[in-house]
Amino acid sequence: LTKAYKLQKKAAKVGFDWTEVEDIWNKYEEEKQEFLVEVAEKTDEGATKQMKDEFGDLLFVLVNIGRFYHLEPETALSSANTKFMRRFQHIEQKAKDMGRSLEDLTLEEMDDLWNDAKRIERGEHT
Repeated sequence: LTKAYKLQKKAAKVGFDWTEVEDIWNKYEEEKQEFLVEVAEKTDEGATKQMKDEFGDLLFVLVNIGRFYHLEPETALSSANTKFMRRFQHIEQKAKDMGRSLEDLTLEEMDDLWNDAKRIERGEHT
């Protein structure tokens, strides 16, 4: 992510850059469709080189979107990881409080607990 960010900043310095964020979002949609085509053609052997390439393109354009808004990608992802861990730990604790294992919870129950964690973070009552 950092390398993509630095490459894009370098290119932008010499004028190889988007002028409107809407154009970057359009590029994201294009790359997303290309990735989905490769996913549809995937075989049982796992991800193909084309899938990996298209996924990389998706990440690259997302870094570019973040760069347009002056967001450093590693910092943003680190924050998202921390938030995920905090919310998942909430799910684990609530399951333990109910005397259940995570494996015993349905996806819907886990999603409800996830949303509960989000409400708590926002200071809302549950």
